[in-house]
Amino acid sequence: MMKLTLKVPLGTHIYFTLHHKMETKNS
Repeated sequence: MMKLTLKVPLGTHIYFTLHHKMETKNS
């Protein structure tokens, strides 16, 4: 899992972060 995370581009990481914030807002 760690190796996969390291391969993930920074843009994708930001996308998941924003998506998580949206889910928290909807909850």
